Amino acid sequence: GTLVIAEQLASRASPSWRRPVLVGLAIGALALIRTVGLAVLPALLLWLMVRRRGRDAAWVLGGALIALAPWQAWTALHGDDVPASIAGGYGSYTGWLVDAYRAGGVPFAVSVLRENVRGLLMPLTLFGLIDAPRWVQATAGVPLLAFLGVGVRALWRRAPVAVLTLPPYLLLLLVWPFPPDRFLWPLWPLLLVAGVLGAQSLGWRAGTAPRRQVPVRVITGALVVMFLAWHVRTWPSRNWERGERANAHMGLAAASVAAALPADGLVASDMDAMVHLYAGRQAVPLLPLTAVQHVRARSDDEVAAQLAGVLRSYHPRWVLVTERESLRAAQVLARRGQLRLAGADSLGVVVYDVVP
Repeated sequence: GTLVIAEQLASRASPSWRRPVLVGLAIGALALIRTVGLAVLPALLLWLMVRRRGRDAAWVLGGALIALAPWQAWTALHGDDVPASIAGGYGSYTGWLVDAYRAGGVPFAVSVLRENVRGLLMPLTLFGLIDAPRWVQATAGVPLLAFLGVGVRALWRRAPVAVLTLPPYLLLLLVWPFPPDRFLWPLWPLLLVAGVLGAQSLGWRAGTAPRRQVPVRVITGALVVMFLAWHVRTWPSRNWERGERANAHMGLAAASVAAALPADGLVASDMDAMVHLYAGRQAVPLLPLTAVQHVRARSDDEVAAQLAGVLRSYHPRWVLVTERESLRAAQVLARRGQLRLAGADSLGVVVYDVVP
């Protein structure tokens, strides 16, 4: 939606300040929802400046700042209020990212880049090729990239802001220490349109020379068949939901265990959101996300130190564990005498008492 109104503004000058300010507010709101959404702002500003529409660019920037500045000011003032042990879940992304690159240096940056380039292969999942041999992936990937490349050029004439958004958006995906798939899915409609335009331009449309038309239609047909076959094969089982489904079941089990505990103590859990929502208990997280775990597994000492930080900061009465990494941390602290095993249920929710 933000791209649509940005394209409308890019296509014709605004007679007043209202429309560009509205577009700026929408871009700011988008960035508050998903940080990488901020990539739309430089794309639109660049287009407006090239078209010598400095006034509209200024109004867009002003509208974006109206949305963004209060939150940035608040986090600058209160970002350090969040203990370091849970900053990955509830702290500032800016500090989280800067600290990770400062501590990890060039080796960390290279590892993130390598991991995220591999993650950009995610669209091959929709063609049933994510687990295929590399030569099969390359055989399908070359025409897909060709269609996308030509299609982006065709899309430029219709939606220049969307095209200009792609470079900063993809750059953010490459440096952000997190699997890029959740950020790629919002681009999927745009990439699909570009692919279709590319296939049309390269030889699908009538009037194209047969020597180009035949191979393009054969390749496009093969890709469409693989796309449909994967969906037909996986839709009945909905196996892409398997992980989320298992996570939901475990979260509900943790909430059920938490609800049965006495009401006079704080719960720390790796399912803290589920415990709070479904058991009505105040809860804090155990092991929020860290940047380093994107490129390597955290050691026992690292996870134990993070859990110990939660205990020091919030003094929970119980620790509820459902995940293997959290269990490793709890076992280390139990050996040190900071936790005491209290029990476990049949689904694998383990309860520890915090030793005063």
